[in-house]
Amino acid sequence: MVRNLQEYRNRKNISYDIQTLNNKNQLKQKLCEFFADMKRQDGKLYKPELIVSAYISLRVTCLTFMQLRT
Repeated sequence: MVRNLQEYRNRKNISYDIQTLNNKNQLKQKLCEFFADMKRQDGKLYKPELIVSAYISLRVTCLTFMQLRT
């Protein structure tokens, strides 16, 4: 999933590092934008359950990282 996030950032020309976000609301917004744009390799959309699961996993990882930095 992290690789997909990096590929998305490259495709959208996003220059900031998501690990530099210090605000939980900013993180939530950026992750929502990523998941809203996410599609399978065949171009179809993922099932909502898979997106929710991936979102929770990535958000927990990012929030844990944010806590470790402070």
